[in-house]
Amino acid sequence: MRGMAKWLPFKSLKGQYDILDRAKKEKRKVRQPELSEDGQEEIDRALHLLRKGDRTMVTFYCNGEILTREEVFLRADGQERRVYFLGFSLTLGNLLSLKKA
Repeated sequence: MRGMAKWLPFKSLKGQYDILDRAKKEKRKVRQPELSEDGQEEIDRALHLLRKGDRTMVTFYCNGEILTREEVFLRADGQERRVYFLGFSLTLGNLLSLKKA
């Protein structure tokens, strides 16, 4: 007898987790939603009311996903069309919702 054969569990191949995770992420991707005029006006009003240091709930589109995070608002730049938070910034086109927390 040559000895006992080793049993290998499912997902035992190198890199298989990475490939399966990438496939799951691709399935979850969504198209960027378009905001109505009311939604754009609501974001505009929220931006005018926010002050530096306010905690906000921000919902935005990023790489096929819709994310919601609580962030500290720093400023909005109309010329660059960007909103700045503590640690990151995003374009107004990717902003879906903005509310004071």
